[in-house]
Amino acid sequence: MRCSCVIVNYTEPVRTMALARALAAEDEVARVVVVDNCSPDDSWERLQELASDDRVVLIESPRNGGYGAGNNLGFRYCLEHPLDEDLQLVTVVNPDAMIDGKSLAECMECFAEHPNAIVAAPVEYSTEGERYEETAWEAPSATVYIIQFLAILGRVKRIKHYCIDDLKDRFAPVDCVSGALLMLDAEKFAELGLYDEEVFLFCEETGLGVRSKGIYETYLCTEVTYTHEFSTSLRTSLPNFRKRTGILSRSRLRVLQADYKLKGIPLLVAKACYGISLLEAWPLAWAYNVYCWYREKTQK
Repeated sequence: MRCSCVIVNYTEPVRTMALARALAAEDEVARVVVVDNCSPDDSWERLQELASDDRVVLIESPRNGGYGAGNNLGFRYCLEHPLDEDLQLVTVVNPDAMIDGKSLAECMECFAEHPNAIVAAPVEYSTEGERYEETAWEAPSATVYIIQFLAILGRVKRIKHYCIDDLKDRFAPVDCVSGALLMLDAEKFAELGLYDEEVFLFCEETGLGVRSKGIYETYLCTEVTYTHEFSTSLRTSLPNFRKRTGILSRSRLRVLQADYKLKGIPLLVAKACYGISLLEAWPLAWAYNVYCWYREKTQK
């Protein structure tokens, strides 16, 4: 069994090309679809270095519609050009993530053993070898997710993450997994509408978990791993903390409306908390900039 891989590039051609070449060299990968998300730099021109590799497909997006829209271009290509496989499996890989063939094969084995699976993902590790404990989490209730808008209360009432050491199954059923790297059954994903393109960035993992819960199954492959340079791509493409916070809040509000189907008074409460989060972003951005300045000074 083989899979496709989709990488969305935005102003990171060097990192993207290195990842595409590494994935294309794995026997488990049939092709790598690289989508340039309308980068304002010379990314598209530089990505042409990959054109000579017949296992790499290059797609230029006419607009930067966000993370979901970019990945959807890759998914639609894979669905329109299916592999000669029983399952059309597509692995979404951030440019700052890396996975080997063994982990890909384990995810594919998960799909073979669980016909109702829509998502399978390895355990996420940092490049320093530290396990990321927030690899997988339970789909929060609408109330808990609304509270996440608020800087202080959101830290008191957190989303519940799975304790990975407590997951004894090789393929452990979970609700949501990190979006940095995950393998999807493209046909089942298409039935759910692919990524919501109204969600520009962030929150798409929780939205997918809520949409698929009770219909399809999500699994964490506990015996294999991948590495992720946390937020490296994000800091490069969106360095402004306040803008990141605004996008996060808008994405959360969209998930509450589209996936939680929030209406009436609960939706009004969510919109109020959304407004508060935008006000909180100003002092938080100032504090974050001071922290970054202090960290830079102390590390010299």
